[in-house]
Amino acid sequence: AHHQLLWHEVAIAIHRQLNDLTAAYPHLHEASRLCQQQQFPLHQQRLLRLWRRDELPPALGGLQPPKLELDQLLHLVRQEQRMNQLWQRVHEMRLLATLQQLAVDLDSEQQIAAETLRLICTHFNAQAGFLLVNEEKAVVELAQFNQVPDSPLDGLRLSDWLGHHHTTRLLFNGEVPESGQVDSAKTVRFSSVLGHPLLEGQRQIGEMLLLTFADSAPLNKSDRDILQFIGNQLAGQLVNLRQRRQLIALSSTDALTGLRNRQSFQSLLRNELKRIARYGSEHPYLALAFIDLDNFKYYNDTFGHDVGDRLLCWFADLLSEVLRDFDIACRWGGDEFLVLFPHTRADEALIPLRRIIEMLARQCGYADQLSAYLGQAINLPAERWLNCSIGVADTLDLGNGVPDEAGLLQRADRALYEVKRHGKGQVFLASHQLDHELA
Repeated sequence: AHHQLLWHEVAIAIHRQLNDLTAAYPHLHEASRLCQQQQFPLHQQRLLRLWRRDELPPALGGLQPPKLELDQLLHLVRQEQRMNQLWQRVHEMRLLATLQQLAVDLDSEQQIAAETLRLICTHFNAQAGFLLVNEEKAVVELAQFNQVPDSPLDGLRLSDWLGHHHTTRLLFNGEVPESGQVDSAKTVRFSSVLGHPLLEGQRQIGEMLLLTFADSAPLNKSDRDILQFIGNQLAGQLVNLRQRRQLIALSSTDALTGLRNRQSFQSLLRNELKRIARYGSEHPYLALAFIDLDNFKYYNDTFGHDVGDRLLCWFADLLSEVLRDFDIACRWGGDEFLVLFPHTRADEALIPLRRIIEMLARQCGYADQLSAYLGQAINLPAERWLNCSIGVADTLDLGNGVPDEAGLLQRADRALYEVKRHGKGQVFLASHQLDHELA
């Protein structure tokens, strides 16, 4: 249609130059018909201007050029509005689909929150946005998006200024205080601020805040409605992530002590041994310690299994206090524990392991804790105090072969047996000589 209109316009211009209005008029008539059929009002106006350059001759004076009626203009305006609304809905559906896919592609609250906030602010032309979540004892900022460098805004301060509500708030044309200016009159002007609570049922788990500055278009009620839907979807994603994280934690930790359980520890140990087998030239070793609590049976028989459970928890806390952040402790079963020391030789692991024995000895059998727990004074003979024996081995003792999980565990267990044979409360290093003696 555009090519046909262009051809008719050129023909009209040529015939007008030749003063041949009779030949030009059929082109005008056909072009006007195309404009009405394709709804090109601007083209039709241009045709009229092209046609009215000179006075019409008497023979064609009775011909009326086509006119654009007012009702046709109104119809086109309404149609354009409907098309704009349709495109807006299409973009919103695309945004919702992208946000929903984030829960599949990303696996952390911080990543989902940051990407969600970026997409929302970009789509709705918001210059700043914040996502806050309620932790156990405080509200923390999970993510923020700010298109203005060095902006003085702070999400927590903005939330306090808005007040805490269980409904969506949309404010227009005002001022918010700068961050850190509790007693100051310094403010930032805005054209709109939206605060939407993130709810899990009736319980608020966080808040989404969006802000447009005074020199930009404000958010409107239509934006508020779709942002409410997005906020509810985001709340559901965060709840699902937390529940999934809790399930993973339950499946990988010991219910009593909070340490790694046997299954998850074996998986970590296998992965570390695979890493050594593949990248042995960079980090060719790790150490594994086998810990057995001495005199634990005495506590169980004398004070009951509840006290035995408390002792296991207290010892687990002691391990967490002594070990480094990247060391991994596990309750292997009963009163036995394993500790994995990545990138560490057995002789290097002796330092924290001896400290464990020393700190456990300082507890004097946990007599004070037991007295408080049982509500009566407990006197324990020194020979009955809780102690531990430790055997430790590393992958360097396995020779040049591929590190083997069963072999490493067996060597640490043999070193522990040697401690038991020579007296308790010590650390013993595995060696090839020991393997030969126990064979």
